[in-house]
Amino acid sequence: MVYNLPMQRSMRNFIDFFNQYKRTILLAILIMLVIAIVLVIIKTMFHKWSEDITHTNIQITENVGTELQAQTQELIFELFLEILGKEHNITQKEMNRINKQLKTVADSVLMTKNGFEGGFYFTVLNDFIGYSYPTSPPPAPAYGPPPRSYSYIKNQVLESISTGNNILDVHRFDPAVFPLMTIPIIIDNETIGALWVRIHIERMLPESKLPRIYAITAFITLLGLLTLLLTSLVYRNKVNQIYQHLELLKAGKAEHLPEAKGTIGYITDLINDMVDTLQRENQNRRQLELELHEKEKMAALGRIIAGVAHEVKTPLAIIKTRIQMWEKEMKEKSYESDVFNSESTQMVLTEINRLSNLVKRLLTYSKPISVKRLTANINDVLEDAVKLVQTREYNASIEYKIRLDPQIPLMKLDYNSIKEVFINVLVNAQEAIENAGNIFVTSRFQDKKCIIRITDTGIGIQDKHLKYLFDPFFSTKPTGVGLGLAISFQKIKAHGGTVVFSRNNPEGTIVTITIPVNEGECIGKTN
Repeated sequence: MVYNLPMQRSMRNFIDFFNQYKRTILLAILIMLVIAIVLVIIKTMFHKWSEDITHTNIQITENVGTELQAQTQELIFELFLEILGKEHNITQKEMNRINKQLKTVADSVLMTKNGFEGGFYFTVLNDFIGYSYPTSPPPAPAYGPPPRSYSYIKNQVLESISTGNNILDVHRFDPAVFPLMTIPIIIDNETIGALWVRIHIERMLPESKLPRIYAITAFITLLGLLTLLLTSLVYRNKVNQIYQHLELLKAGKAEHLPEAKGTIGYITDLINDMVDTLQRENQNRRQLELELHEKEKMAALGRIIAGVAHEVKTPLAIIKTRIQMWEKEMKEKSYESDVFNSESTQMVLTEINRLSNLVKRLLTYSKPISVKRLTANINDVLEDAVKLVQTREYNASIEYKIRLDPQIPLMKLDYNSIKEVFINVLVNAQEAIENAGNIFVTSRFQDKKCIIRITDTGIGIQDKHLKYLFDPFFSTKPTGVGLGLAISFQKIKAHGGTVVFSRNNPEGTIVTITIPVNEGECIGKTN
């Protein structure tokens, strides 16, 4: 069992690989079967084609041989009577004459038959003579049949002479294929030799191209299988990647797929679009949940504040009334002591008034913000707020620098609410400047929005406090209540606007108030 573990592991790996790429392997096998069937069909067709070509050329060879026999019969008879039939040694001069005369006649016959060659063999000479190849492709030997074909031709010629029969056979040796016709030459019932004709047909046969076709097919098949396997691996990896991302998407961990091309790219783009849509929906849902939670929290806080304020309002009024009555009686009777005197009663009244103002602001914050919009010039609102702050809280060491955009159109807004917001921001700016400093007030109209910016050169706001500025009861001032900015934010929000605090480097704070100007609210340009 120990020795079989590697074999079992290899078999298990093979099975896993087959299961993973089963479709690709089956497709490859199917392609190979189709190619094999096509090759068998091609081979069968080529074989039939070759047989037809061979049969046709056999018939042509037979006709050419018969024609050559008829054209040379009389000449051979004359040569037999003069030279070949006499018992004497044939001279070289006589050989040349025989060769020239036979070649001339053979050339005239074979000239009309493209690719044919032929000649004669005489027993008395024991050699070939009158070799003719007028239209055969080069190179051709100068005398007699070509060396590689010599034995094939001579053997068939000798067989025809010995049997006295015409022989027509097809000879093959790599790469030559040729039908060979041999006809015995008979004079006075004596076979003195034979003539022969042949034609090379290997270039005509389509089977000669089969090895090249097989090689090209094998190369294309191998290349196709490798391409198929590589494409399958790439596509499978991409599909697995898509599957993993879909699983992450299902688990709520949406991620973008890398860009791709083709069909995979189209699917990837769809999934990425879906991821973007889900992310936007999740972001919107979280924003809505946050806003709903904030509204519920503020509503609950408002109800608590309203209840407490109402409970505190009446006792404060009673206490204030009693203190005023005591103060009046004390003045009428001219009674004072170290503890109970006009200064102490005034101090109590001041604190009661401060508490009363706090109750009023609490009641204001607890109620839903409602705006009564009327046509107004927001630059006028800014100028009124600046004048009021300078009158009440003026600090001669603080210089106001105002630059207002005259192109801001008249708007529909709640004049008093917006004025209170500006006053609150300006007062905070003044309080942030400990000694001398500047406050810059600007306005401009851009992208259908009115943008108000109030910048001071005071002590600034720490980064850790920026996100808490609009929370109720958050204040960095020792005596601050933390309702001014919270109420201002609600009022600007009721107008569809935003309030943003940022640091003014190197020192100070920038407050940017943006209020949208709808086309229906745009009355005209300010003067």
